[in-house]
Amino acid sequence: IKAASTPHRFGEVRNEDKPALIMPVISSERREYLPVDIVDKNVIAGYANFMVYDFENYLIPILSSKLHMSWVKAVSGKLKNDIRYSNKICYNNFPIPNFTQEQLTRLNELSIKLLKEREMIGGTLGEIYDPDKMPRSVRDIHQEIDSYLEEIYAKEVKRKKKINSDTERLEVLFK
Repeated sequence: IKAASTPHRFGEVRNEDKPALIMPVISSERREYLPVDIVDKNVIAGYANFMVYDFENYLIPILSSKLHMSWVKAVSGKLKNDIRYSNKICYNNFPIPNFTQEQLTRLNELSIKLLKEREMIGGTLGEIYDPDKMPRSVRDIHQEIDSYLEEIYAKEVKRKKKINSDTERLEVLFK
């Protein structure tokens, strides 16, 4: 009844008055990478998005990596065949090693590189991350991110061989 007196306003406003990372709750199973972006403090996310406040830029390459996508595909729920991301299952339980300051600096650089390239290309994240139309330059940056992160994670579990598949990614993550 109280909300009926202000029908022009959202019934629940959970946003904080600061920038956030935004990521979809539902994402196509065909995608290689989750589209993660930064939004300003004026964005109010609907039920179909997660917001991460007080983030560091190095989270962008981690959350949009093949390592994270492998994890998400293994542990998340589904909506039809699509991924249904969960903050409690996918985000909170994703294993994060103790990165060195040098590694965090490099991840921040890769984050900036990815964001700049996507901005230069233009278009929506849906268009950029369409598996059939992903621009080569964006794919190349993601592959650079994947190689870097997989090297860190492999070293963390004393794996000597390069990671070559989602199964191997999961083996490393579960270790």
